[in-house]
Amino acid sequence: MTEENPENRADKIGGVIKRAETTLSFWSIFPQIAFSLVLLTISLYFRSTGVTPFFWFLLVFFVISLILPLLSIISYVRVKKISPDATPLTTLPPGANEIILDEKLLFHLGGITKTGFANYGVAILGAGTNKHPENAILVTNKRIIFIYVPFEYGDKFVDGVDVHGMQFMFAQKAIDEKLESIVNSETLEKIILKYSRLILPLEKTKESFSPLLLGFIQNLSVNFSCDGKKYGYGVITKDKLNQLKECFNSINAIS
Repeated sequence: MTEENPENRADKIGGVIKRAETTLSFWSIFPQIAFSLVLLTISLYFRSTGVTPFFWFLLVFFVISLILPLLSIISYVRVKKISPDATPLTTLPPGANEIILDEKLLFHLGGITKTGFANYGVAILGAGTNKHPENAILVTNKRIIFIYVPFEYGDKFVDGVDVHGMQFMFAQKAIDEKLESIVNSETLEKIILKYSRLILPLEKTKESFSPLLLGFIQNLSVNFSCDGKKYGYGVITKDKLNQLKECFNSINAIS
């Protein structure tokens, strides 16, 4: 039996979510149509029996109830049309993702996720884009760079489901291996141009770590402060948190 390529696992998670939510969205239309037809039938019954006030009340309610299946149909169409490809990002300031003279990659780690309060985006009528799908961090001698290693539907909300979150939870190895492949096959300049989502200057950024246990939930996160703003990212294992600690301890020792 051929072993599954770990990179395919993250893509498969996205594909399974897309197919499942598309199917659920489709079948959710029919109960709402049935409900509207029941209201119409009851209203016509009251009309035929001469109970006019109930007829008009239910008829108005029937017209209003038609909005629900209409919205469900629109939602289904939007979910069905969601593209697996990454949405181009245009939020970085001009020139921010250009290479700096003598910049060298010191450290990279996959399998991170944005934490804290932020505008993550929303799903409107079944579809939306996650504005913070960053799932890997690069540290150079100049900057801290958060990138999105692309997978199918990885930066999308599919019928309200955050695909990035599912891939973070269940496809860590896939993210690690694809990041490793990107780092080994592409130049730092190309990686920054293609995948960067947030870039912080190393000399202006301070980091702090939070290996806290909140009940049964372990909060493993690193927080970055730069120019009065804070950015939080979580990891899923202590080992990854320790790797980040060692990286920044080494940089701080040199500087």
